[in-house]
Amino acid sequence: MSKYNTKCGICDKKIYRKPYEIKKSKTGIFYCSKECFHEGSSRIQYQKVSDELGEDLKSFIERKYHDEMLSVREIAKLVYGRRNMSPNIIGWMERLGIETRSRSEAVSLQWVDNDERRKRQSEFTKEYLSDGTPAREKLIKIMQTDEYKSKCSIAKMGSNNPMWDPNKTDEEREREINHSRRFPGYKDFRRKVYERDNFTCKICGDNKGGNLVVHHINGFKWDVKNRLEVDNGITLCTLCHNEFHRMYGRKDVNLFQFSQFLECKQQALNN
Repeated sequence: MSKYNTKCGICDKKIYRKPYEIKKSKTGIFYCSKECFHEGSSRIQYQKVSDELGEDLKSFIERKYHDEMLSVREIAKLVYGRRNMSPNIIGWMERLGIETRSRSEAVSLQWVDNDERRKRQSEFTKEYLSDGTPAREKLIKIMQTDEYKSKCSIAKMGSNNPMWDPNKTDEEREREINHSRRFPGYKDFRRKVYERDNFTCKICGDNKGGNLVVHHINGFKWDVKNRLEVDNGITLCTLCHNEFHRMYGRKDVNLFQFSQFLECKQQALNN
């Protein structure tokens, strides 16, 4: 008796099956392992669904998902008649190598031409997130944490920033980062200077707010090492700040020039 009497329906490996198993089989297809069995079952199911659709399943999903921008649930409704069969569609997409949308794209798509969803969200917000509600208080506490602020900052970096200019070159962006107030850590530096100076101009004492700036004693552009040193910053009102730069210009300003300016202003105030 031959050691092998049939082949695996997936990998063509020679295998043996008892004669009565071969006789009882409706398909005449056998498998050498669980892996080949699952692969064979998937192929049969794939062909069955494709026949029912009258179109290749992969082409159908790609067309509905990418061209017509339908959700996975909507595609499940078309394929299986039920929206809750969406995990099956996701499984097919993974197996067939169909690229899925990013999470942010998927979420934003749910709002397109969806007035009912907008209405429900508006009613929910009014009921649960209005001032004084526990959910609102909890949300405020979360938004005040450093972790939340850090995530928001990261989410708006690079091309995700509303101010992103796609026409700029990498060289222009690098130059802008190193020679502007967008320098990493600058906001924190400015806050610390304001707090140290009690949000008050150190020349004239103006503390009205809204017209205060942080002046770099040694110029921002040339003294790269001390750009973010709090001792290299001082709070001035816009009038005093502009007056200083009218006298000394905006290039290569330094501690000696600021000391001269401070002395002149103190003499003027005393007289």
